[in-house]
Amino acid sequence: MTDTALNVALSELTEAQSIAVAWRDGPMFVLAGPGSGKTRVLTTRVAKLLADTPDRSFRVLALTFTNKAADEMSARVTALVPEQERRALIGTFHSFCMQMLQQHGSHIGINPDFAIYSLDVDRQEILRDAIKQAGLSQNDVRLLSTIDKLKGASKNCSNAAVGV
Repeated sequence: MTDTALNVALSELTEAQSIAVAWRDGPMFVLAGPGSGKTRVLTTRVAKLLADTPDRSFRVLALTFTNKAADEMSARVTALVPEQERRALIGTFHSFCMQMLQQHGSHIGINPDFAIYSLDVDRQEILRDAIKQAGLSQNDVRLLSTIDKLKGASKNCSNAAVGV
């Protein structure tokens, strides 16, 4: 696709979406409910920023909560401005933070060869260690389900409020 794809995407936006995509007066906060086109607005905004500044060397960082959303956003930006896609880093908060810690964590004492534990048995062992180190008597790995519920509740809010 070419710049024409971007023009088509711009023409399909609602008035409120168009205002958000075209905003140039500093930071902007977008608050919108499910199915309102947040991903469309964000990806079109990123594509427009890149398309409007082909000679500039800045890069755009776009972060989301899920791999699915990051892949979708990346594919949309690539389709809208394929010649500028290298200037956009689109991924999850988790992957971005992991990359930063691997590259720069040594400055704050983090070994770049760290591991992220996601298997239940690993998570249970870490929780047991944390409870023990905290000096708590309760050694109940059922707390993991509470932690997971809290994480799930935060994911439900993932795209409800997005700072652009």
